[in-house]
Amino acid sequence: MIKRIGLLLATLLFSAGVIAAETAGSATDWKEGTHYFLISPAQPTATGDRVEVLEVFSYACPHCAHFQPYAEQIKQSLPAYAQFEYMPAIFNASWEPFARAYYTAQSMGVAEKTHQTLFDALHRDHIPMRSIEDLATSMPSRASIARNSSPPRHRSRSRARCRARWRS
Repeated sequence: MIKRIGLLLATLLFSAGVIAAETAGSATDWKEGTHYFLISPAQPTATGDRVEVLEVFSYACPHCAHFQPYAEQIKQSLPAYAQFEYMPAIFNASWEPFARAYYTAQSMGVAEKTHQTLFDALHRDHIPMRSIEDLATSMPSRASIARNSSPPRHRSRSRARCRARWRS
């Protein structure tokens, strides 16, 4: 029994050392062809000449919910020449209402208020929201949005751009 505990401890210490060594040496050693490749021809983005960091997510995805705080850190630490964008994924029919909710919030100009709120409602508070009606009933009060909020005068074209990007 003591040998097993000693072996387990040695394995854990070795693993921690390997992980620490990998993360310490890989911060700035990125090489084209080894760590990444250029996409040619360059694909159009919604951000124009700025670098686009695009997160494909779903509110229904527990992994996306767990990643959201890290995505927010990335978003806050981007340089001025980069812009963070979201694109909801629809891997099955039950995820469609969540994509609609994101695009609705975006067109109303309240996506920043509702994004984390919806993740929290589904994955932390376990509020059952499975239809667009459930979302429309629950989200305004949770995100402190007036029910009669009207969309801004400009219409966001990012949904059309996303569709065009994935069709090409």
